[in-house]
Amino acid sequence: MQVIRPFARHLVQLGIDCDALLARHGLSTAMLQERDLRVPHRASMALVREAMVLSGDPAIGLRAARCDAPGDFDVVEYAAANCASVGEALKLAARFMALWHDGIVMELDVVPPLATLRVRGIGGVPHEPAGIEFLFA
Repeated sequence: MQVIRPFARHLVQLGIDCDALLARHGLSTAMLQERDLRVPHRASMALVREAMVLSGDPAIGLRAARCDAPGDFDVVEYAAANCASVGEALKLAARFMALWHDGIVMELDVVPPLATLRVRGIGGVPHEPAGIEFLFA
């Protein structure tokens, strides 16, 4: 749900019937508020794919990222916000990625003066480009 919430907010801003979209995927607006609800990856990627088609915006992942709200990413968000640096926050996010998603591994490699942040899918789980762009944004 943590990823779906910002996409839903963005679609509402565009005037798209988000309730109908959610219903087609077995979800509701009320379910967006359930902090512990997990949506299967394939279902969330189908929703993201349809959101891209409905919006006509191939960069919807970047725009949806601007619609996240404080607290959307729960305890890891609060911990990352209190890190001493962006690098420390990224290390923390990489460490706890499995709490958010069981089909993604995030790795941060730092070799001064450069750093590389890699995200890769595992277990043959398909990913929508908009979902990955949302993650990086």
